[in-house]
Amino acid sequence: MKPIFLTLILVVGFISVSDIHADEAIPKKTNDSSRIILNCTYAREYITALEYLRSHSDFVLPEKDARSLAKVVSRGCTGSAQRFIKVSALLRRTGLSAKDALREGQDFSGLTDLETKSFISIFLSVYLPEALDLDLGSSLKMARSLTVGFSGDVLVAQEDFQDLVKFCVNHSELALPRPQCAPFAIRIAQKGEKFKGGVSNSFIQLFQFLISEKGPHLITGQALHLGESILDGGPGSIENFMIAYKYGISSQGLGFGVQEAVRFALELALPDQNLRETIKPGS
Repeated sequence: MKPIFLTLILVVGFISVSDIHADEAIPKKTNDSSRIILNCTYAREYITALEYLRSHSDFVLPEKDARSLAKVVSRGCTGSAQRFIKVSALLRRTGLSAKDALREGQDFSGLTDLETKSFISIFLSVYLPEALDLDLGSSLKMARSLTVGFSGDVLVAQEDFQDLVKFCVNHSELALPRPQCAPFAIRIAQKGEKFKGGVSNSFIQLFQFLISEKGPHLITGQALHLGESILDGGPGSIENFMIAYKYGISSQGLGFGVQEAVRFALELALPDQNLRETIKPGS
């Protein structure tokens, strides 16, 4: 059984996006000991981290190792100790080993408050039983993929993820089982690295076109597969595909059948990609 306390964290707004301020988005990736930033509260961060490690029996570290870790955490600049504590404490209570929880906390100590809050929000959204209810390992990997492993706007990625989950679980939209919605939402949100301002709205618009009578009228599985492939073309690929398909299928355009029009549209939307695996049989 997953710990009940996680639900309380979510309810009280611990991870609310509205709590993120503009100054928290400034990168502070300073765990590299060769980098020194002026006006950082290194001493406060070191003391806070060390006293936390000393006072929590979950993290049994020799004094020498605790001091070394506190020094690394302090290099994350102002707020690094709290980022370290929030992530390591949360993950330890989910059942992650002390060693792994400390390693994750150390990673986030050198990131930003925004990245840390986004990580916690996505992790809980995937992990909590009343949310998507995935296992701990999968939840951790997915949350990292939109924060630590994401090169785009982390806040936009979080919003994309939330919108895609709603679209996925909605009975009038995809209506997929909740556990399937997590990897789907993560995959699409990751593609948003190429899209300024997010990708969720564009993908949903494309999907609705693909299943409509104005479009190829594909079944859900085919539309999802084809839609993800089109997104790989980056900004502009969706509009190019839709315009080209409409021209290809039109009797005043090229007069193609559905499959020919889809292939033609893909050739213009994804000119540099091999289309052999893009169109599944029967699409």
